[in-house]
Amino acid sequence: MKNDTTTIAKQEKKNTILFITTGLNTGGAEIMLYNLIAAIDKTKYSPAVISLIPIGEVGKKLISLGAEVYSLNVPSGKLPTVPALLKLIRLARKIKPSVIHGWMYHGNIAAQFVNGFLQRRTPVLWTIHHSLDSLGNEKKSTVRVIALGARLSQKPSSIIYVSSTGKKQHELLGYADKKSLVIPNAVDTDLFSPSTENRIMTRKELGLPDDIFLVGHIARYHPMKDHENFLQAVALIQNLHTSIAFVLAGTNVDHQNEDLKKKILELNIQNIKLLGERNDINKILPALDVLVVSSSHGEAFPVIILEAMSSGVLCVSTDVGDASKIIGENGKVVPTKNPEALAEAISEIIDLDAVQRKKMQENARREIIANYSLRHIANEYEKLYDCYLSQ
Repeated sequence: MKNDTTTIAKQEKKNTILFITTGLNTGGAEIMLYNLIAAIDKTKYSPAVISLIPIGEVGKKLISLGAEVYSLNVPSGKLPTVPALLKLIRLARKIKPSVIHGWMYHGNIAAQFVNGFLQRRTPVLWTIHHSLDSLGNEKKSTVRVIALGARLSQKPSSIIYVSSTGKKQHELLGYADKKSLVIPNAVDTDLFSPSTENRIMTRKELGLPDDIFLVGHIARYHPMKDHENFLQAVALIQNLHTSIAFVLAGTNVDHQNEDLKKKILELNIQNIKLLGERNDINKILPALDVLVVSSSHGEAFPVIILEAMSSGVLCVSTDVGDASKIIGENGKVVPTKNPEALAEAISEIIDLDAVQRKKMQENARREIIANYSLRHIANEYEKLYDCYLSQ
């Protein structure tokens, strides 16, 4: 296996869709890319992926699908070097894409860049997975990339947003509006489904009884995810509800994270489990009674909410991106950076009677199946590809 290129089971190429993504670590945008590549019709499209940064867990999963996966191995947070850009050009010329599909800010810019070096101009699509409540929340380097994207936004054939909120926010910053559209994130509703077996198995693994109320938080450790907001809410409700436990999972959400452990100790939080990064979220979710999203900004269309609702789990989320649109009446949405409101919403879910809770759980899953199933959303992307392939 080469360090920079992994090719598994190359298929006879028909219409090659080249995805150029910022990265392939575990995150909502990266998982959605995996889901899309897993779902698109392989008799019509041959997917290939170039990651700007080293291949992560999602990249390994893509390789197992049989997709061509390459990496420029640019260190995270660094600008591509000239050799990396030359490598990008060589790979794109080798792949000969029918469509180039950028994924996330840096992937979009790279997709537009490399198209200028191909023998024939190719349709370029951008996909934006971010919401912009305030540029003040973003790193200076991210603000520069967002501004560059605005200046270049007349060039791609289409700009796809995963949320209507994100679309409005970017267009206010100067992103072209005449070629933009919204295709939301999606979930595999067969993989993420209610499961008594998984509920029992996961709670046994965690050493928790079946009758305890389990509150979950699944997100990588990052300021945007605002774990402190969640932990402060937990500190408020743990004294109000005696039979309650908390489980956190995500990259760097483990016992090696001294900052996280310090916050838990300072708030005197009891009965809390730290699972770290997991690749079996579909088995963990059915064990929860409520899934909490506590993010302060940046979320456009949180995949974890889709996964939880598809698993029959009620959600409490801060008002980020399209969270309120997804959850609707089947959960709670509260202001950002307000642990008191977050705690109150969690308590309201805890206090639901069994009949109310079951009805909301069934409605939540029904809503996801009707509007955000993976097959339905993959069809939307396929129709867009076909539109440009027929030209």
